[in-house]
Amino acid sequence: MINTALFVVHAGEGIGLGHLTRSLVAARALTLKLGLIVDFVAVGENIDRRFVDETRVKFLSVSDDIDTVISRISATSNYSLICLDLFNSLLTGSLRLALQRLKKKGAAIVGIDSLPGFEDLLDLLYVPSFLPPANIAPGAVDLAYGWDAYLLNVPNERTRSIEPKSALILTGGSDVTNLGSDLPLKLASNLAYGSVVRYVTGPYSPSPKFPSSSNVRFIEHIAPTGLSELMNRAEVALTVFGVSFFELAAVGVPTVVFSPYGDKDIRELKEIEKQGIAVVANNVNDAVEKTSLLQNDSALRGKLSKGVKNRFQSFHGDYFVQEVEKLMNINRCSS
Repeated sequence: MINTALFVVHAGEGIGLGHLTRSLVAARALTLKLGLIVDFVAVGENIDRRFVDETRVKFLSVSDDIDTVISRISATSNYSLICLDLFNSLLTGSLRLALQRLKKKGAAIVGIDSLPGFEDLLDLLYVPSFLPPANIAPGAVDLAYGWDAYLLNVPNERTRSIEPKSALILTGGSDVTNLGSDLPLKLASNLAYGSVVRYVTGPYSPSPKFPSSSNVRFIEHIAPTGLSELMNRAEVALTVFGVSFFELAAVGVPTVVFSPYGDKDIRELKEIEKQGIAVVANNVNDAVEKTSLLQNDSALRGKLSKGVKNRFQSFHGDYFVQEVEKLMNINRCSS
């Protein structure tokens, strides 16, 4: 049985924490379920150790480029399993040579979410999504996805203690489109009188601009180490599409979701809308208006909460462990 694994992820300013948080869930699952020794390298600037202090993995953050990191690993280390959760726009052609070296040394390579252009070097592409990738030809890579494939940092216990008239606002770890410059004012103008707006400012986000006076009460939460308590209390939520949306869904929070990144997430959002597990908005203005409507529609809130809880039954890495165990059994038999 394998006993050493390495995770390499992107995180930090301009990227956020999505790759980091979901891969930490997968890494913990491997240590707990399979007894693996896991090393974890986060590539990026100013990654706060508070986000990883409670893990069972050996964690290191570096500011080198990803090719240098993986080349160094391929030259000096002997891991049985390499898991990569990387930011696509930071991938370069020299990564191929580093991955080829790792494969020659016998390592199994798992891509998490996507690794476009490198599928032929992967032993498994693990997609934490209910949809398969759109641009991968059938049979191009062993693929795992589905409702049980999510890697979410929320507790199993999903009993909620709801704060009346509260709205949780999540704009991502970096708020790369600077929603905070005018989103608070839009919320103040649209949400119900007396609403409590809990606004999360990510660790790499610019400071939001809150109105000096308002009929709603803003409470800013700056870079909290976890969102579970805030999610448990939220009557409704407004979020950009990403890992945090699925955490909200798993907890059962009635949510308005949108993408500020053009058409990038349109395929997933259309399916979410079709399945009725959240209110999908076209843009930030639409999202604010729909959050106001959701506040005033208790029947819809109940329907959304029940629907998403029924979808999310396993999200702590059990499926990931199952797929890794299968992969390593295949590798042992072929060696």
